[in-house]
Amino acid sequence: GNNTFDGQTGIDTAVFGGPRAAYTVTGSAASRTVSGGADGTDTLLSIERLRYSDQVLASDTQPGQNTYLAYAMFNAGFDRGPTPTELAQWTSQLDRLGNTRDLAQAMINHYAPGVPDEALVAHLWGTIVESPIPLDALQLYVGLVGNGTYTQASLLELVATLELNTVELTGIAGSTLTMDASFFPVPG
Repeated sequence: GNNTFDGQTGIDTAVFGGPRAAYTVTGSAASRTVSGGADGTDTLLSIERLRYSDQVLASDTQPGQNTYLAYAMFNAGFDRGPTPTELAQWTSQLDRLGNTRDLAQAMINHYAPGVPDEALVAHLWGTIVESPIPLDALQLYVGLVGNGTYTQASLLELVATLELNTVELTGIAGSTLTMDASFFPVPG
């Protein structure tokens, strides 16, 4: 039918039964209209994600929002933007975990389980600063992980938010990104 939904705060998802190509979307994340498929015409207010049978469109791409944060953390770790599948994997994980420190630990566990502190520090320096790490900086940051000032996860969480990393994300802020729908099962 024809409905109006107001997501208000939090991350909200409107679910549509058909593939993305069967729908027309107009407006912005704050107020948009979706029509097509067998779902009628719906007005969506403050709904950040649209889930179709074949993809999810995510508009929670402002700094501090989940899709943006997952993208930033992936970029910090790999010095490139994630694919739609990678972005979906880590955004859905952040949705479930609820905080970026746990997401950072999940990423480390997935990509580099048991990585030595020295290797992680040198890698993150290389992806963020984009040069080999000086020995004194390596010793400093490894020492901060060793003495408990940082954990590996909190260090990745920190560098993901540094301007040296987020400056590379200016093109995604406020945009709508496509993600793999298989990571966002329909409740029910």
